[in-house]
Amino acid sequence: MLYHHFQCLNTLTSHSRGVQALALSPDGRFLVSGGSDATLKFWSLPSGQEQQTWKIHRNIVATIALSPDGKTLASGSRDETAKLVDLQTGEIQHTLRSFGEQGHPQIASVAFSHDSQILFMGTDGGSASYWDVKTGQHLGYLGSMSRMAVSADGKFLVGAYLSDLKIKDLIRVRAKQTMPTKQTISTPRNVISAVAISPDSSLTLGGHNNGEIYLWNTHSGQTQGVLKGHSDTVEALAIAPNGKVLASGGDVIKLWDLATQAEICTLTGHTGYVMDLAFSPDSKLLVSGSLDKTLKIWGAA
Repeated sequence: MLYHHFQCLNTLTSHSRGVQALALSPDGRFLVSGGSDATLKFWSLPSGQEQQTWKIHRNIVATIALSPDGKTLASGSRDETAKLVDLQTGEIQHTLRSFGEQGHPQIASVAFSHDSQILFMGTDGGSASYWDVKTGQHLGYLGSMSRMAVSADGKFLVGAYLSDLKIKDLIRVRAKQTMPTKQTISTPRNVISAVAISPDSSLTLGGHNNGEIYLWNTHSGQTQGVLKGHSDTVEALAIAPNGKVLASGGDVIKLWDLATQAEICTLTGHTGYVMDLAFSPDSKLLVSGSLDKTLKIWGAA
């Protein structure tokens, strides 16, 4: 892939306020975005044509996930709820509410297990829990985590709260057993603002509020490198499904070669902070959502 030739192929405009979150369908045929206007919008890919708008939350849509089996959408909001929606019918199956939260119960992140049966949910206050997707039953707590990501191979969950990052072993979750913490990594000088894990689960990444991106070995917890280039908070991280390239977003979008840890290029064009990023399943397209109210589709011309 000629990632150094990436440029903006399309700009999608319809949100009346900033775009906070996005997710691509497992087959790459459509995109869902969530905004500060409390709406969810569906777009066809690669055309970028708007298909429909949902208004199922009362406040900012802060996070979105689509289940790996393509059947369920999860959205989390500042209205302190997460919704599980059947994508075929558009019906809300379950409304999940954060509880036991002492500080900030707004939903910060949602992520599905590899088998689409469990939803992991983190709040701004760091209360992380997991839920049965089919029944909506609360299954347990995960400890202090706010931003979360699940590896494509389904083996690990990574989650960060303030300066601590936890790596959870997901093997036992299928048997509804407790999920042991494999590693706990602390970065006392900086807050971890975004997390990602490579498709083969070998590498865990954390974006920080000082603009740096740390790379850790998932199994040992040892630091593998630090990427420097952003001037402010790293709001979003996305690793291409081919495992070769990292996209980071904040003040700008940067693409990095994960093998060499070298910067490939900087993508400019958004006039507001980039809040979320996602690669297409074939790794050929990158979608970004920004506080400038737009989404952009990037690829090689």
